[in-house]
Amino acid sequence: MFLHRWTGRIIYLQSALHTMGWTIVEARLYQPQPKVYKTFMAEQYIIFGVVAMFLLTFLFVFSFRSVIRLTGYEFFRKSHYIVALLYIGGCWGHWAQLSCFMIASLILFFLDRFFRLLRMAIIHFGKRDPIEGIVFRPTTGQVQRSWDEI
Repeated sequence: MFLHRWTGRIIYLQSALHTMGWTIVEARLYQPQPKVYKTFMAEQYIIFGVVAMFLLTFLFVFSFRSVIRLTGYEFFRKSHYIVALLYIGGCWGHWAQLSCFMIASLILFFLDRFFRLLRMAIIHFGKRDPIEGIVFRPTTGQVQRSWDEI
């Protein structure tokens, strides 16, 4: 989780600097020609870049612990999956040469989802009965009070 959080922060910082840098170049350094900026912002790859930055900002803001507490962990988890996939698509639409990285990201994402689903199925449907097939067997456990051990 530590590496995941810090990688996300670094990605957000680099993306924000990239966005601000290109905005300054196109909006301010090509002055007094506002048509250059308007033409630049109308291009499809820039629109995809803006959408990707918006999605990344959503991921960044909604991963703060205070926001997770406010909105609930389930909302965080499900929205994180969906928005992360949309972000990968936005990056791909922004710059087609990123496709090798986006394909690898998608493969890792879906492999992770598959193995988590497989793990859940093994935990919940681990026993196999020859007559009934796969049977749900809940985990057994014992409840003990810790002060009884003292």
